[in-house]
Amino acid sequence: MRPAARRIGWSLATGLMLASCSALAADADIRALLREHLRNPEYSLDRKPEYVVTDPAFIEPVLDQALKYLRLDFTKPLSPAEFTRAKQNAVTYYRLGLQKPDGLKALEARIAARFAKPVVTSRITPGNPPKEAVELDFGWMTGPLTYNTRYRIEHDRKSGDLEGWGPSTPVLADLLQNAARAYPKAERISLLIVFPRSRVGREMRITYVRSGFPKTRNGWVTLTSKTAPTTRPMYQVWVKDEDFSPYRDGRYSFYADCAPTLSAARTPQAPTTTPLQRKQCLNPAERNG
Repeated sequence: MRPAARRIGWSLATGLMLASCSALAADADIRALLREHLRNPEYSLDRKPEYVVTDPAFIEPVLDQALKYLRLDFTKPLSPAEFTRAKQNAVTYYRLGLQKPDGLKALEARIAARFAKPVVTSRITPGNPPKEAVELDFGWMTGPLTYNTRYRIEHDRKSGDLEGWGPSTPVLADLLQNAARAYPKAERISLLIVFPRSRVGREMRITYVRSGFPKTRNGWVTLTSKTAPTTRPMYQVWVKDEDFSPYRDGRYSFYADCAPTLSAARTPQAPTTTPLQRKQCLNPAERNG
């Protein structure tokens, strides 16, 4: 090959190599911008920053899909319209990815991390003695997730940690017992949990009230729906001597209407309790024992 031809060939090869490097750099730049765009809580579960999935094993395939059919020319800067289309595609495939097994697993990990660090709020009412109320916000309940077209992402109802529409009594009793030990001077302890996505409400409050505190260690537990308080009744059960074991081992349920039996123990004029209520609830006669 003549020297001039070699120079031309070398120049062409160099140009192609530089163009290829420029395209790779542009591709890396657009992927970095899209990764940052997907950190927006707007696209995450419940629009919460703690549930934003950033795992590369999940995000990179999402970006592959988002850029695959756009046919972008990375040898030159993207136009605003092209960048907008790229962002829209990234959000679409991100949301679709969260519905698939890998996405659900990634969400489960984020939920578990958030659940392990509840947000604690404490309020003290002056008095003699002062009254303290503590609330622990756990966010979404841990457990396996599933996806359906009606309720979207929700807890897998085949999980063994369910009781009817919500978390099982043993699971909640463990949480309450740990909270009661952590806050021995609080008169009222509330757990706020999101569970599940369904027509009966998504946000539930489990409250333990120490009755006659600090003279006694007796109290009661109530379950209410913060999201839809009128869709179901309030459940109320008795706890004697701060012993949660009858609930932790499954002998009794938090999902029982024991309010009449508690009222019967407090006032003779209370409604008569049924045999089923007496069977489901701790004996109210033991409340002062």
